[in-house]
Amino acid sequence: MLARMSVDALPRESDPEAVPPPWILRGPDWVTRRPFRAGTVAAIMLVGIQVSSWMLLQRAMGEEPGLVERQLRAILFFSVVIGFSPVAFAQWLRAVRRELQDLGPLLEIPRAELREGQARAESVPLPLSLGVAAAFQLLAFASMEANVGRISTLLSPDRTTFDVYVLGMSFLVIATITVPLLLLLRVSLFVRSVGLHHVRVPLLELDRLAPFGRIGVRAAVVVPAVLGFAMMVGTDIRIGAVIGASLFAAAVSLVGLLVPSLGIRRRVSEAKQDELARISSALRGEPGALAGSPLAPEADAMRTVDLLHYRSFVSEQRDWPIAYEQWRRFGAFLLIPLLTWAGKALVGAALERLLA
Repeated sequence: MLARMSVDALPRESDPEAVPPPWILRGPDWVTRRPFRAGTVAAIMLVGIQVSSWMLLQRAMGEEPGLVERQLRAILFFSVVIGFSPVAFAQWLRAVRRELQDLGPLLEIPRAELREGQARAESVPLPLSLGVAAAFQLLAFASMEANVGRISTLLSPDRTTFDVYVLGMSFLVIATITVPLLLLLRVSLFVRSVGLHHVRVPLLELDRLAPFGRIGVRAAVVVPAVLGFAMMVGTDIRIGAVIGASLFAAAVSLVGLLVPSLGIRRRVSEAKQDELARISSALRGEPGALAGSPLAPEADAMRTVDLLHYRSFVSEQRDWPIAYEQWRRFGAFLLIPLLTWAGKALVGAALERLLA
């Protein structure tokens, strides 16, 4: 009965009553099924649009149209960030839906309630997105001013086309990434709530809770991967900006990694404490102490030594559904932007020496 109720609680992609996907998941099959190709096509189109806009901006500011390497790198950087961010977050959202389906037999939530919660998580109110975008823009202004004095230069007669271009692109980049970042946070909080309130904890088979850990690890890699790829093909920004971007990516990654697992971690911890209390009662000889235990059918046959081994087994169970190797991967993910920038700097310095 439990298995049937849990499976019925899951909305399937083919179900006409399933949650309609947010805009970030909509599009033709070649977009949704070939994410890297879609991101590449979008980035190439954005390069063309930016080059044309750059030439028009130069004419408007009375400069001779042309491109140098530094400007082309900035165009490539912004193209990758804008083209790949929605695609990367969309892939993560699809993975979340699959992982929730994998949790099927453990879910204890009515189908309509799960569908309603998922729909709320996958929608971002306009006032919220505008407010967060404004906050991000202020942070971008502060970063640009602290690193290169771009804002004060923009207000002076010494401003260049590049100053105006970078400022304009900051608005476009923030408009592109704000909703995906909010989706990551809202969906992560929804997964946390599911783990806290609507999952049966299989104390003897905690590996079945691994989908929560996988959701977090996949969320953790999105921002560092996109930022690292953008740095690899694009701009050679200063070390201060690299550190700032890396810290931002690390903060988003840490939230994405931990939040989906917080709810189920609490449930596992509580289940362990309850089970250890039952074992302690059984060791004291209290009748029926293991009535609520997964080992209740074998309770009468368990000796003291069996109870001691079982207590050690329960105590050693990990509270987090994140495997040890996944923690190591997370640490490696955080270094992607910084390592990419450092690698490019070393290659550039080596080439300069060879060509000198």
